[in-house]
Amino acid sequence: MDNLAQRRIIATIGLVIAFLGLSSFLWGMLKNEPIFQMIGFFSIIIAYVLMVTVKKLREKAQAGKDSSKVK
Repeated sequence: MDNLAQRRIIATIGLVIAFLGLSSFLWGMLKNEPIFQMIGFFSIIIAYVLMVTVKKLREKAQAGKDSSKVK
């Protein structure tokens, strides 16, 4: 699996987790359910970590391209 496909898969999973986490968090706020708020909060944090991972993979791929151009 190449770097682009890996980034796309991680980004898609991150977006799905972020959407579900936000939905859960808002549902918990509306219904005053603390467990849904907590699940939503941690889901959003997990999605953020996945997005940071995608950014690092993109920077790593860009550095690889730059180093191959220099040689």
